[in-house]
Amino acid sequence: MYSNSIIDFIRCFTDVQINNGRGFTLVTGSGLYSELLGKKDILSSWPTLLSAVAEISGLKWKEDWKDMDPTLVWESMIISKQLVMYNTTNDLRQANVLEKVMKKDLAHLLKKEWSTKVKVDRAAKAHKMVDVLMRLGWNAVIDLNFISLFHDNKSAKPAGRVHLTESISKSQRNQLCKYYITSSGIPVFHPNGHVVNYSTIRLGYRDYGLQSTALAWAFSKYKSVQHFHRLQENYRYSHSTWINHFMNDNLVFLGTGLSPMEIGLRWALSQKRRNYIKDVSSSNKPINIYFQSSTDKRSQSSIRKLIASECQQLDLNEIKLKSWEDFWKEFG
Repeated sequence: MYSNSIIDFIRCFTDVQINNGRGFTLVTGSGLYSELLGKKDILSSWPTLLSAVAEISGLKWKEDWKDMDPTLVWESMIISKQLVMYNTTNDLRQANVLEKVMKKDLAHLLKKEWSTKVKVDRAAKAHKMVDVLMRLGWNAVIDLNFISLFHDNKSAKPAGRVHLTESISKSQRNQLCKYYITSSGIPVFHPNGHVVNYSTIRLGYRDYGLQSTALAWAFSKYKSVQHFHRLQENYRYSHSTWINHFMNDNLVFLGTGLSPMEIGLRWALSQKRRNYIKDVSSSNKPINIYFQSSTDKRSQSSIRKLIASECQQLDLNEIKLKSWEDFWKEFG
């Protein structure tokens, strides 16, 4: 069990890669941005963001919403918008139509806020920290945010050759396969969608419910490629979805946990455990999973439960990070 500061982790990062024989994928969420940009910022706080969207949509923010799960708040906002429209214009719009408009408003709000925030001192510090993290040489970044510190937020590239089938929609394919490129050439995936294509943004129960079909498609693709890779030792396959990186690489969770609604990450982590608990060949080197000690205790518990101690191929490690102050002193 590794348990040390993020600075020590960064210092030994290259050695871990060499000794372990696997690369690292960074998994990050709103917690990282909360530390970097402030806990009540539109770019890092769910209540602040959703209350701003509610205002644009002509909704009155309800006091009990601030303590509710963001997904439940989003659903409540959609229903409230339906009722407001019906009561004022006698127009009862379908929920999915209103949700599309609200997603567009949310994306516009984030892009507008981003264009001003990237110029201020705090955001400049955030970019410095991201630059330090990116110099470590990740295989990929899985960013659960809708807008990113890691790239220019302008255009995405398809990840490998992907055949669109009837089992997944275009938005789901984009969530799984499209990626953005950092200045150092590292692919950044956005499983929960991105503001460049607001239809990909995942917020409501409907979006999370439909996710299972897309994940099954991606995992089937991963397994078929994995099988072919084993048959032909020199075959080098393309990481066509974020699932490939999640399954194959060492993982580092920074600024994110496993909230109850992160069904996709929970499912992928469980599949990772299943995949490697049965594969005990000497050539399959253990996978290290690092998580931030300051993340929500329920999230830590979830990770520990999903990665059981009897699974020797998955080594769960803790990075102590009570504050970023030491990081700033060292690298800022």
